[in-house]
Amino acid sequence: MDHTDLDALACATVDADEAEQEQDLTGLVVQALGQIASPQQREVTERRAQKEKAADIASSLGISTQQVHTQYHRGRTKVRASPQVSPFVREAYVRPSKGGE
Repeated sequence: MDHTDLDALACATVDADEAEQEQDLTGLVVQALGQIASPQQREVTERRAQKEKAADIASSLGISTQQVHTQYHRGRTKVRASPQVSPFVREAYVRPSKGGE
């Protein structure tokens, strides 16, 4: 997964001058993605973060595009709310994670 896409997924507030901090954030996002319990949700989140079209993901997984959008939203919310990533996320992007989703 491209580092730029992972950082965009987290909507991080990292200065461009701080490459080391950016690398650290990428690693934290990868860890947070790995903690998403649903394999399908994790895959959808990773693939959408890589800018893959929802229709292509839906077709390959045999689900609707609406399900892709829903799974991506839930996965992205979990990544942003994860303890390792949330300190780097703009406050407006962090929503309390509902348990079990």
